[in-house]
Amino acid sequence: MNINMSNQPISRVECSVETCHYNDGKKHCLAPSIQIKAQRARTIQETDCLTFTPKHTIK
Repeated sequence: MNINMSNQPISRVECSVETCHYNDGKKHCLAPSIQIKAQRARTIQETDCLTFTPKHTIK
């Protein structure tokens, strides 16, 4: 898998998932794009970031 990370955060996207590879440690997402999935979500718990990748899994 070849993923190009940006060194610039996605504007207006705040991420508090510190265990994600794309989190810059300052609550900003550095993924080139994000994908969110949840059909008919009504609460925060019913949404998911499909871009989440655990830290230390991409070289």
